[in-house]
Amino acid sequence: MKRFLKGSVAVLLIAVLLSAYIPVLAATDKSPTTKAIGFVQVSDATYTGKKLTPKVKVYDIEGNKVSSKYYVVKVTGTPKKVGTYKVTITGKAPYTGKKTAKFVIKKASNPYKIVAGKTVIKSSVQKDQTVSIKVTGVKGNAKFGPWSSTSPSVYVKNGKIIIKKRFWGTVYLSIRTNATANYKQTRKYIKLTIKRR
Repeated sequence: MKRFLKGSVAVLLIAVLLSAYIPVLAATDKSPTTKAIGFVQVSDATYTGKKLTPKVKVYDIEGNKVSSKYYVVKVTGTPKKVGTYKVTITGKAPYTGKKTAKFVIKKASNPYKIVAGKTVIKSSVQKDQTVSIKVTGVKGNAKFGPWSSTSPSVYVKNGKIIIKKRFWGTVYLSIRTNATANYKQTRKYIKLTIKRR
């Protein structure tokens, strides 16, 4: 009889504990309590030539981050060119509310390159030397400014690098593109090393 009572007490105790624990488990499976969208953050982007998707962070009225499954993002227009676009974030159940923000696409650096026939040259004591040079990969039909050089003895003329005789040392040549609708003014450099013979 005593064993029976002890067993009954044990079973009863387990039943009580389970009845208290099961509602807790059920509560964790429920969706968040209904809340309103509080504020949003939209990161700026840089022009790529392709349609861009804004990176959005959404927070509820208590400052908690909201999962992307609880809101819809809509952009007015096609966010491809440089400019400012309107973004509308609308909450999905159990979240409510609607917020707007700005998505800014900024100008990119022009990705062109300077290519020289050679960048290490042996100096001449008898005559000026010439080396080919060209600019490739310019975007946006950007126009170029004049060439610049860190030495008056090395310069660019008619698509050629001119190296004055009896000169040696390290020189940097540079050129810049003007800004366009989608690219900012961009300067590029190339290093030349003129060695003694």
